[in-house]
Amino acid sequence: SLLRQGSESNESLRERIRSFSNVLSYEALLDYIQGIVTASGLTGDVALLELKQNKTFSLVHSDQSGTGGQFTDLGDEEDGFAFEPTDGVTLSNMLNPTPKETYLNVSTATSAANDGTFLVDGAYESGPSYDNAAGVAETDPLATWRLFNKDLDGQDVTTFHDGFFYDPTTAGGDQAGYRMTDQEQVIIVILPFGCTQTLVYSVLDGLSLIKGAGIKVLVECRLNS
Repeated sequence: SLLRQGSESNESLRERIRSFSNVLSYEALLDYIQGIVTASGLTGDVALLELKQNKTFSLVHSDQSGTGGQFTDLGDEEDGFAFEPTDGVTLSNMLNPTPKETYLNVSTATSAANDGTFLVDGAYESGPSYDNAAGVAETDPLATWRLFNKDLDGQDVTTFHDGFFYDPTTAGGDQAGYRMTDQEQVIIVILPFGCTQTLVYSVLDGLSLIKGAGIKVLVECRLNS
């Protein structure tokens, strides 16, 4: 009750209405979900993410560049070619975003046939693979390279921010790390690797009994351990 109880002082009243004995804290919610997972026999820790209204988690597109590397003729694929930078490159965050396309630009190569801008179609060893029928296989310490993303209009999106709506139908869950909310508050529960659809439903059912009205719950399963 927000009304003064008996001879309750102003200070006591103020403290009482600011403190809720049955508040559902982040820790309590996490423990509750962890209990459901443990009871199912699945091992591993649960993660919990709260998205507040009108808040976004975005991806900032960045490029990678350097000098020198190994050009390789893949041979087993028509026009297949690959470039492995001497200093290495991180492909996972380049090839993952959709609907973006990743490009490799090469200049100042020893063999001019290796220069150009190429659409990356995959990965080979520690570098990108692409089509270049005229490419020359060689180690080239002079080749200057840059790996970057374009949108489908051909715009270089380096330094652009992207916010992705959660899409449970996306193959591989490649949008699951970048989320955006609108008018409703969202709780995202991330279950350990190996979770089943039955466990997902159990968590959703359990949370429906204790969560606040108007709060949406999404449950995801880790794709690896």
